[in-house]
Amino acid sequence: DFHELLFEHIIKGIKEKVCGQLIVTTHNTKLLDVLYPYEIYIIKTDIDGRSEVFCLDEFKDDFKNIREKYLKGLYYGIPIL
Repeated sequence: DFHELLFEHIIKGIKEKVCGQLIVTTHNTKLLDVLYPYEIYIIKTDIDGRSEVFCLDEFKDDFKNIREKYLKGLYYGIPIL
């Protein structure tokens, strides 16, 4: 597990140098402020264990304060407690 600042630095470096696709899974919400909405996919799992994948770009939003909105549950992906 990387420190969030190191992980952010790695992702920014990869985005500058890679001309292709990179798939990363993480629970580090700090990256939501580093990536563009079309680069973020969120998995929504219902109470029965069924999952759906959403690109953040599918939501009709201004995409300001993405991390804060995610943590409030506006983009799904928050565990059912």
